[in-house]
Amino acid sequence: MSDGRRVWVNGKSGEALARLSSFGATAMIDVHRPLTEQRVLGSECLDCRHDLQGAAAWDHFVAAALRHFGVVVGEKHRPRWAKAPVATVPGSIDP
Repeated sequence: MSDGRRVWVNGKSGEALARLSSFGATAMIDVHRPLTEQRVLGSECLDCRHDLQGAAAWDHFVAAALRHFGVVVGEKHRPRWAKAPVATVPGSIDP
């Protein structure tokens, strides 16, 4: 699920397993164990990062959702702030 700025991956019981959002230029990636595992193991984070930006954050989030939960997060959910930068030719006018 996404709203153009944030992306959520929810578990079968509705809990948020993974979330991608941004705070300024820095992405907030939180990938957590399901609640039942958190209770048993006493820890929540599987892959939490708050040091990536833009397309690198998106790529990391997509890979983590697939690796930990087998969820393919489609390109249609990519937040606007995580779009890959457009390469420009020196001397050209930016699009």
